Amino acid sequence: MSSQGLPTLVFDLRERRAERRCALLLLTLAALAPALVIRNLGLMIALVAGLIAIAVIGTGFWFAGWLGGRRALVRLVWRPDGSWCLIQADGREFEGQLQPASRMSPAAIWLRWALHEPPSPIPDAPRPGGMPARTLLLLPQDLPRADFRRLLVRLRLDQSECAPTAAQANS
Repeated sequence: MSSQGLPTLVFDLRERRAERRCALLLLTLAALAPALVIRNLGLMIALVAGLIAIAVIGTGFWFAGWLGGRRALVRLVWRPDGSWCLIQADGREFEGQLQPASRMSPAAIWLRWALHEPPSPIPDAPRPGGMPARTLLLLPQDLPRADFRRLLVRLRLDQSECAPTAAQANS
């Protein structure tokens, strides 16, 4: 979707903490859940199941860029033509299109992109560092209040790109 006539929006993402907090909360729940469910089978089985759950879920969060050193996304640029530019801390830029799997509500914004990797000067050469995370969770505390509201309003204007959450759709 395009936002013809609307200005380019630039967001500084260095201060975001929602993803890490969400990931740590879910990892804690994953560690505790086997102990509650497998209580009758024994402590050792519950411990092993909890460790396996932490490893699997933690790896997923690491690949998503929510945990660890892969949190390199520092800036977003939303252009009037509807394209996005994701800028990493090392200065690399990736072009992308917002996916319909993105969601929004007044309490949180979940963005998901299909990224287009820049062409390599050497065909079939490995790319150091890889592409940035394709998803981003933002809470009102992660951006200045005016920027969060500006993003939410623009997403509402481009509703064909970003669906409201179920709670917002029912009201």
